[in-house]
Amino acid sequence: MPLKPEDVTVAELMKSAGYTTGIIGKWGLGEPDTTGIPNRQGFDYWFGYLNQRHAHNYYPLYLWRNEEKYELAGNRDGKKGEYSHDLFTEEALGYIKRHKYEPFFLYLAYTIPHTNNELGRETGNGMEVPSDEPYSNEDWPQPQKNHAAMITRMDRDIGKIMGQAAGVCYGRAMGPGSGCCAHNIIVGTDGIREMIKNHHLFNQVD
Repeated sequence: MPLKPEDVTVAELMKSAGYTTGIIGKWGLGEPDTTGIPNRQGFDYWFGYLNQRHAHNYYPLYLWRNEEKYELAGNRDGKKGEYSHDLFTEEALGYIKRHKYEPFFLYLAYTIPHTNNELGRETGNGMEVPSDEPYSNEDWPQPQKNHAAMITRMDRDIGKIMGQAAGVCYGRAMGPGSGCCAHNIIVGTDGIREMIKNHHLFNQVD
């Protein structure tokens, strides 16, 4: 059931307050050509999965950029050349850079470290990640190595995003420690909130 036109989203509220709005990652509140897609629910920019089941696959054949399919050539013919999580991080960093001189709202909905349920049922290991480093030599079952590697990858990339955002101010870009971080509010859910706090880059984390 897609969101309806009359449904109010946080993106619409932020736009009404003068913010540029973006979403990167997983949506799941409207299939293509419905009233629920992000671009029809207050988001200026959208990149990622529209469908919850599609989001199980970390090497999809396509994602969505706004209302257009974005083909992933590196994943054709069974290849695993483009890992969706890495693309989301690149997109998030680019979004922050593009909008660093204006108020912006970014909803980053990572899918990592969710398992690929279908792959798990087929192979016994649904923890899909390019490499199990730095846990390759651990005496653990392979799914646990992969799961740990996924979490480490996410933590690393949150650090990159926090570092990028720490230098952003309305009207100017500044480096960490400049006091500029007081203008930023980061909202994390579940364990992500603790990761953000541990980076010590922001004065307020909710």
